[in-house]
Amino acid sequence: SFNSFRYIQPILRMSSKIPHVFSKQHKLNLYRKLLKEGKKLPSAPRRSLVYNKTRNQFKKHIDLIDSKLIREEIIFAHDQLDYIRHQVIHLKKYLDDDQVS
Repeated sequence: SFNSFRYIQPILRMSSKIPHVFSKQHKLNLYRKLLKEGKKLPSAPRRSLVYNKTRNQFKKHIDLIDSKLIREEIIFAHDQLDYIRHQVIHLKKYLDDDQVS
């Protein structure tokens, strides 16, 4: 998951904010936040993409037991949540500006 350089900085930046032990509730809350933020995207294809990718990734990794891999996936999910939040802000601003013109 972390082959790309662009993920290195967010991981280093966020790793101190993320707990070392991940409860089932923490994972479930993260899943819900990703889905909730994805619903805010202004275009249906993007909403669908976020929904499907989130579900698929959580299902794919549900049986992980290696704590290091779990931590990497949680950090990646937090990074994606941040990315979705920024997309929501910028796309809504872009669409609002476009309607004014």
